[in-house]
Amino acid sequence: MRTSAEYARVFELARRTSDPMLSLHWQATESPARLGLAVSRKVSTRAVARNRLRRLARELFRLQRASLAGWDLVVMAKPAAVAAEVAALRADLARLYARIA
Repeated sequence: MRTSAEYARVFELARRTSDPMLSLHWQATESPARLGLAVSRKVSTRAVARNRLRRLARELFRLQRASLAGWDLVVMAKPAAVAAEVAALRADLARLYARIA
């Protein structure tokens, strides 16, 4: 997702679920699966840490995109995600995706 209107539509109409490190907002659509990311400076003041979280979320979405067809997804990071191991973040995202798939 690219525009603020698309994000606003998902936040307004979406269902949501969360874990200690991440929160997922999703809405059904007719289009292929699309991903939006929200990693604010409140999560970490370091851009390196925020970008790392974005890269990991994009990679897992790419691997599971076929099973998520028909959804607009927005992944929001929480401060606990910055200190987490890569395996824990992957498991957390996989759990969130499994809840909606």
